[in-house]
Amino acid sequence: MKCLDKEAKKDLFNKVVYWVIKPWVLIIVFVFIFTPSCKILKAIETSADFLNIVPGARPSGVANSFTGVFKDLNSVYFNPAGLAWIDRGELSLAHCDLFMNEKYDFASFGLPFRGIVSAFTISRLDHGGFQSRDENGRISGSFNASDTLIGISFARFIGYNSAIGAGIKFLSSEIAEYNARTFAFDLGFLQRINGLPVSFGFSIRNIGKGMKFIDERENLPLSINAGLLFRPFSFMDLTLDIKHLVYDKETYLSIGTEYNLFGGLFLRGGYSTGIFSSGSDLFKNFSGGIGLNLSNIQIDYSLTPSEFGTFQRFSFDYRF
Repeated sequence: MKCLDKEAKKDLFNKVVYWVIKPWVLIIVFVFIFTPSCKILKAIETSADFLNIVPGARPSGVANSFTGVFKDLNSVYFNPAGLAWIDRGELSLAHCDLFMNEKYDFASFGLPFRGIVSAFTISRLDHGGFQSRDENGRISGSFNASDTLIGISFARFIGYNSAIGAGIKFLSSEIAEYNARTFAFDLGFLQRINGLPVSFGFSIRNIGKGMKFIDERENLPLSINAGLLFRPFSFMDLTLDIKHLVYDKETYLSIGTEYNLFGGLFLRGGYSTGIFSSGSDLFKNFSGGIGLNLSNIQIDYSLTPSEFGTFQRFSFDYRF
Protein backbone atom coordinates (compact mmCIF):
# COMPACT_ATOMS: atom_id res chain seq x y z
CA MET A 1 0.00 0.00 0.00
CA LYS A 2 2.83 2.40 0.83
CA CYS A 3 4.41 1.68 -2.55
CA LEU A 4 1.13 2.50 -4.29
CA ASP A 5 0.87 5.78 -2.37
CA LYS A 6 4.40 6.70 -3.41
CA GLU A 7 3.68 5.89 -7.06
CA ALA A 8 0.48 7.96 -6.98
CA LYS A 9 2.29 10.92 -5.48
CA LYS A 10 5.09 10.57 -8.03
CA ASP A 11 2.57 10.46 -10.90
CA LEU A 12 0.80 13.55 -9.56
CA PHE A 13 4.09 15.41 -9.27
CA ASN A 14 5.11 14.45 -12.81
CA LYS A 15 1.80 15.71 -14.22
CA VAL A 16 2.15 19.07 -12.46
CA VAL A 17 5.73 19.47 -13.71
CA TYR A 18 4.65 18.53 -17.24
CA TRP A 19 2.13 21.37 -17.37
CA VAL A 20 4.25 23.96 -15.58
CA ILE A 21 7.24 23.62 -17.94
CA LYS A 22 5.17 24.09 -21.09
CA PRO A 23 6.63 27.08 -23.03
CA TRP A 24 3.41 29.05 -23.20
CA VAL A 25 2.92 28.72 -19.43
CA LEU A 26 6.43 30.04 -18.78
CA ILE A 27 5.86 32.94 -21.20
CA ILE A 28 2.60 33.95 -19.51
CA VAL A 29 4.19 33.77 -16.06
CA PHE A 30 7.18 35.81 -17.27
CA VAL A 31 4.91 38.51 -18.69
CA PHE A 32 2.78 38.53 -15.55
CA ILE A 33 5.79 38.99 -13.26
CA PHE A 34 7.74 41.56 -15.23
CA THR A 35 5.10 43.67 -16.96
CA PRO A 36 4.16 45.59 -13.78
CA SER A 37 7.78 46.77 -13.42
CA CYS A 38 8.00 48.56 -16.75
CA LYS A 39 9.14 52.14 -16.22
CA ILE A 40 6.90 53.46 -18.98
CA LEU A 41 3.89 52.91 -16.72
CA LYS A 42 3.13 55.85 -14.48
CA ALA A 43 1.51 55.57 -11.06
CA ILE A 44 -1.55 57.76 -11.55
CA GLU A 45 -5.09 57.60 -10.27
CA THR A 46 -7.54 55.73 -12.41
CA SER A 47 -11.10 56.50 -13.35
CA ALA A 48 -14.11 54.18 -13.51
CA ASP A 49 -13.45 52.69 -10.09
CA PHE A 50 -16.84 50.98 -10.33
CA LEU A 51 -15.08 48.42 -12.55
CA ASN A 52 -13.42 47.12 -9.38
CA ILE A 53 -16.76 46.27 -7.76
CA VAL A 54 -17.29 42.51 -7.77
CA PRO A 55 -20.90 41.73 -8.76
CA GLY A 56 -21.63 38.19 -7.54
CA ALA A 57 -21.97 36.99 -3.95
CA ARG A 58 -20.24 33.68 -4.69
CA PRO A 59 -16.85 35.16 -5.76
CA SER A 60 -17.12 37.85 -3.10
CA GLY A 61 -17.49 35.15 -0.46
CA VAL A 62 -14.11 33.65 -1.44
CA ALA A 63 -12.35 37.05 -1.39
CA ASN A 64 -12.60 37.48 -5.18
CA SER A 65 -10.23 34.58 -5.92
CA PHE A 66 -12.08 33.50 -9.05
CA THR A 67 -9.77 33.80 -12.08
CA GLY A 68 -9.21 30.02 -12.22
CA VAL A 69 -12.89 29.09 -11.74
CA PHE A 70 -14.94 27.85 -14.70
CA LYS A 71 -18.58 27.14 -15.58
CA ASP A 72 -19.91 30.20 -13.76
CA LEU A 73 -21.45 33.34 -15.23
CA ASN A 74 -19.37 35.45 -12.82
CA SER A 75 -16.49 34.74 -15.21
CA VAL A 76 -17.63 37.71 -17.30
CA TYR A 77 -16.00 39.83 -14.58
CA PHE A 78 -12.90 37.76 -13.66
CA ASN A 79 -11.91 35.74 -16.71
CA PRO A 80 -14.17 35.41 -19.78
CA ALA A 81 -12.47 32.12 -20.76
CA GLY A 82 -14.26 30.40 -17.85
CA LEU A 83 -17.56 30.84 -19.71
CA ALA A 84 -16.60 28.12 -22.21
CA TRP A 85 -17.74 25.36 -19.80
CA ILE A 86 -21.30 26.72 -19.54
CA ASP A 87 -23.47 24.13 -21.29
CA ARG A 88 -26.93 25.68 -20.96
CA GLY A 89 -28.63 29.04 -20.65
CA GLU A 90 -28.02 30.96 -17.46
CA LEU A 91 -29.31 34.21 -15.95
CA SER A 92 -27.51 35.95 -13.09
CA LEU A 93 -28.75 38.90 -11.00
CA ALA A 94 -26.89 40.61 -8.16
CA HIS A 95 -27.37 43.56 -5.81
CA CYS A 96 -25.10 45.27 -3.29
CA ASP A 97 -25.63 48.25 -0.97
CA LEU A 98 -22.42 50.25 -0.61
CA PHE A 99 -21.44 53.18 1.58
CA MET A 100 -23.12 56.60 1.47
CA ASN A 101 -26.35 55.19 -0.04
CA GLU A 102 -24.60 53.89 -3.16
CA LYS A 103 -26.32 50.95 -4.81
CA TYR A 104 -24.85 48.50 -7.30
CA ASP A 105 -26.94 46.25 -9.56
CA PHE A 106 -25.77 43.62 -12.03
CA ALA A 107 -27.47 41.39 -14.60
CA SER A 108 -25.94 38.91 -17.03
CA PHE A 109 -27.34 36.36 -19.47
CA GLY A 110 -25.21 33.57 -20.96
CA LEU A 111 -26.03 31.10 -23.70
CA PRO A 112 -23.97 28.43 -25.55
CA PHE A 113 -24.46 28.19 -29.31
CA ARG A 114 -22.44 26.19 -31.86
CA GLY A 115 -19.34 25.88 -29.73
CA ILE A 116 -19.29 29.49 -28.54
CA VAL A 117 -20.68 30.77 -25.26
CA SER A 118 -21.93 34.36 -25.35
CA ALA A 119 -22.79 36.47 -22.32
CA PHE A 120 -24.57 39.83 -22.28
CA THR A 121 -24.02 42.00 -19.21
CA ILE A 122 -25.34 45.25 -17.80
CA SER A 123 -24.43 46.82 -14.47
CA ARG A 124 -25.09 50.17 -12.83
CA LEU A 125 -23.68 51.98 -9.82
CA ASP A 126 -26.02 54.65 -8.49
CA HIS A 127 -24.12 57.16 -6.36
CA GLY A 128 -27.35 58.80 -5.19
CA GLY A 129 -28.15 62.49 -4.95
CA PHE A 130 -25.80 65.32 -3.97
CA GLN A 131 -26.27 68.96 -3.04
CA SER A 132 -24.70 71.56 -5.28
CA ARG A 133 -23.42 74.87 -3.86
CA ASP A 134 -22.60 78.24 -5.37
CA GLU A 135 -19.35 80.19 -4.93
CA ASN A 136 -20.56 81.44 -1.53
CA GLY A 137 -21.15 77.93 -0.21
CA ARG A 138 -24.92 78.18 -0.27
CA ILE A 139 -27.07 75.28 -1.47
CA SER A 140 -28.15 75.98 -5.04
CA GLY A 141 -29.74 72.70 -6.01
CA SER A 142 -28.97 69.00 -6.35
CA PHE A 143 -27.56 66.56 -8.88
CA ASN A 144 -27.15 62.83 -9.42
CA ALA A 145 -24.18 60.67 -10.35
CA SER A 146 -24.06 57.16 -11.79
CA ASP A 147 -21.87 54.70 -13.71
CA THR A 148 -23.15 52.21 -16.28
CA LEU A 149 -21.59 49.21 -18.04
CA ILE A 150 -23.01 47.35 -21.04
CA GLY A 151 -20.93 44.44 -22.29
CA ILE A 152 -20.77 41.26 -24.31
CA SER A 153 -18.32 38.40 -23.79
CA PHE A 154 -17.40 35.33 -25.82
CA ALA A 155 -15.57 32.10 -24.98
CA ARG A 156 -14.67 28.92 -26.82
CA PHE A 157 -12.48 25.86 -26.46
CA ILE A 158 -9.15 25.83 -28.30
CA GLY A 159 -8.19 22.31 -27.30
CA TYR A 160 -9.03 19.63 -24.79
CA ASN A 161 -9.85 21.49 -21.55
CA SER A 162 -8.28 24.74 -22.85
CA ALA A 163 -10.33 27.85 -23.52
CA ILE A 164 -9.94 31.50 -24.47
CA GLY A 165 -12.34 34.36 -23.92
CA ALA A 166 -12.77 38.04 -24.71
CA GLY A 167 -15.16 40.78 -23.78
CA ILE A 168 -15.97 44.31 -24.90
CA LYS A 169 -17.62 46.83 -22.58
CA PHE A 170 -19.22 50.22 -23.15
CA LEU A 171 -18.69 52.43 -20.10
CA SER A 172 -20.59 55.58 -19.19
CA SER A 173 -20.18 57.89 -16.18
CA GLU A 174 -22.47 60.83 -15.44
CA ILE A 175 -22.05 63.59 -12.86
CA ALA A 176 -24.68 66.33 -13.06
CA GLU A 177 -24.59 67.63 -16.67
CA TYR A 178 -21.14 66.17 -17.35
CA ASN A 179 -20.52 62.72 -18.78
CA ALA A 180 -17.71 60.51 -20.01
CA ARG A 181 -17.89 57.46 -22.27
CA THR A 182 -15.42 54.91 -23.55
CA PHE A 183 -14.90 51.28 -24.49
CA ALA A 184 -12.83 48.65 -22.67
CA PHE A 185 -11.75 45.10 -23.40
CA ASP A 186 -11.05 41.94 -21.39
CA LEU A 187 -8.96 38.94 -22.47
CA GLY A 188 -8.66 35.57 -20.73
CA PHE A 189 -7.29 32.05 -20.88
CA LEU A 190 -8.19 29.03 -18.75
CA GLN A 191 -6.72 25.54 -18.62
CA ARG A 192 -7.91 22.44 -16.78
CA ILE A 193 -5.14 19.92 -16.16
CA ASN A 194 -5.99 16.49 -17.51
CA GLY A 195 -6.34 13.88 -14.79
CA LEU A 196 -5.97 16.38 -11.96
CA PRO A 197 -8.57 18.40 -10.01
CA VAL A 198 -6.73 21.61 -10.93
CA SER A 199 -7.41 24.53 -13.26
CA PHE A 200 -5.59 27.81 -13.71
CA GLY A 201 -6.36 30.99 -15.59
CA PHE A 202 -4.92 34.30 -16.70
CA SER A 203 -6.76 37.48 -17.64
CA ILE A 204 -6.18 41.12 -18.50
CA ARG A 205 -9.08 43.36 -17.60
CA ASN A 206 -10.10 46.89 -18.53
CA ILE A 207 -7.90 47.49 -21.57
CA GLY A 208 -8.85 50.91 -22.92
CA LYS A 209 -7.89 54.55 -23.29
CA GLY A 210 -9.71 55.77 -20.20
CA MET A 211 -12.53 58.11 -19.26
CA LYS A 212 -12.45 61.81 -20.16
CA PHE A 213 -14.36 64.43 -18.18
CA ILE A 214 -14.17 67.88 -19.79
CA ASP A 215 -10.46 68.12 -20.78
CA GLU A 216 -8.92 65.56 -18.44
CA ARG A 217 -8.56 61.87 -19.24
CA GLU A 218 -7.75 59.24 -16.59
CA ASN A 219 -6.77 55.64 -17.16
CA LEU A 220 -9.08 52.72 -16.48
CA PRO A 221 -8.13 50.33 -13.63
CA LEU A 222 -6.10 48.03 -15.88
CA SER A 223 -5.33 44.75 -14.10
CA ILE A 224 -3.34 41.60 -14.79
CA ASN A 225 -4.67 38.52 -13.02
CA ALA A 226 -3.62 34.92 -12.41
CA GLY A 227 -5.71 32.34 -10.58
CA LEU A 228 -5.73 28.73 -9.48
CA LEU A 229 -8.53 26.34 -8.52
CA PHE A 230 -7.72 23.11 -6.66
CA ARG A 231 -10.32 20.54 -5.59
CA PRO A 232 -8.63 18.21 -3.06
CA PHE A 233 -11.98 16.60 -2.19
CA SER A 234 -15.29 16.39 -4.02
CA PHE A 235 -16.89 18.64 -1.39
CA MET A 236 -14.18 21.33 -1.16
CA ASP A 237 -12.63 23.91 -3.51
CA LEU A 238 -9.52 25.96 -2.76
CA THR A 239 -8.86 29.09 -4.82
CA LEU A 240 -5.95 31.50 -5.10
CA ASP A 241 -5.63 34.73 -7.09
CA ILE A 242 -2.94 37.33 -7.71
CA LYS A 243 -4.18 40.65 -9.06
CA HIS A 244 -1.96 43.54 -10.12
CA LEU A 245 -3.40 47.01 -10.75
CA VAL A 246 -0.95 48.29 -13.35
CA TYR A 247 -1.32 52.06 -13.09
CA ASP A 248 -1.83 52.13 -9.33
CA LYS A 249 1.13 49.75 -8.85
CA GLU A 250 -0.74 47.67 -6.29
CA THR A 251 -0.75 43.89 -6.04
CA TYR A 252 -3.22 41.76 -4.08
CA LEU A 253 -3.17 38.13 -3.07
CA SER A 254 -6.51 36.44 -2.41
CA ILE A 255 -7.26 32.97 -1.11
CA GLY A 256 -10.63 31.34 -0.63
CA THR A 257 -12.41 28.11 0.09
CA GLU A 258 -15.85 26.74 -0.65
CA TYR A 259 -17.35 23.75 1.18
CA ASN A 260 -20.33 21.79 -0.09
CA LEU A 261 -22.37 20.89 2.98
CA PHE A 262 -25.48 18.71 2.96
CA GLY A 263 -25.85 18.54 -0.83
CA GLY A 264 -27.08 21.96 -1.94
CA LEU A 265 -25.67 24.08 0.88
CA PHE A 266 -22.34 25.87 0.41
CA LEU A 267 -20.18 27.63 3.00
CA ARG A 268 -17.48 30.08 1.82
CA GLY A 269 -14.65 32.08 3.29
CA GLY A 270 -11.72 34.10 2.01
CA TYR A 271 -8.94 36.52 2.76
CA SER A 272 -7.21 39.18 0.66
CA THR A 273 -4.06 41.15 1.36
CA GLY A 274 -1.95 43.75 -0.40
CA ILE A 275 1.59 42.70 -1.33
CA PHE A 276 4.54 44.48 -2.93
CA SER A 277 2.61 47.75 -2.72
CA SER A 278 3.76 50.86 -0.92
CA GLY A 279 1.28 51.87 1.74
CA SER A 280 -1.00 48.88 1.13
CA ASP A 281 -3.07 47.46 3.93
CA LEU A 282 -1.59 44.10 4.94
CA PHE A 283 -4.97 42.99 6.25
CA LYS A 284 -7.10 44.19 3.40
CA ASN A 285 -10.17 42.04 3.53
CA PHE A 286 -11.83 39.09 5.18
CA SER A 287 -15.00 37.76 3.63
CA GLY A 288 -17.53 35.01 4.04
CA GLY A 289 -20.68 33.76 2.46
CA ILE A 290 -23.27 31.07 2.03
CA GLY A 291 -25.00 29.57 -0.98
CA LEU A 292 -28.05 27.41 -1.63
CA ASN A 293 -28.38 25.34 -4.79
CA LEU A 294 -31.92 24.19 -5.56
CA SER A 295 -31.63 22.25 -8.82
CA ASN A 296 -31.75 25.01 -11.48
CA ILE A 297 -31.72 27.89 -8.99
CA GLN A 298 -28.82 29.13 -6.91
CA ILE A 299 -29.07 31.84 -4.24
CA ASP A 300 -25.90 33.34 -2.75
CA TYR A 301 -25.12 35.78 0.04
CA SER A 302 -21.79 37.27 1.11
CA LEU A 303 -20.56 39.55 3.87
CA THR A 304 -17.43 41.67 3.41
CA PRO A 305 -16.16 43.98 6.18
CA SER A 306 -14.13 47.02 5.07
CA GLU A 307 -12.90 50.37 6.34
CA PHE A 308 -16.14 51.93 5.05
CA GLY A 309 -18.44 49.46 6.77
CA THR A 310 -19.78 45.98 6.09
CA PHE A 311 -21.00 45.24 2.58
CA GLN A 312 -23.67 42.65 1.88
CA ARG A 313 -24.20 41.08 -1.53
CA PHE A 314 -27.13 39.05 -2.80
CA SER A 315 -27.16 37.16 -6.07
CA PHE A 316 -29.59 34.91 -7.87
CA ASP A 317 -28.79 32.46 -10.70
CA TYR A 318 -31.22 30.54 -12.84
CA ARG A 319 -30.11 27.83 -15.29
CA PHE A 320 -32.38 26.47 -17.99
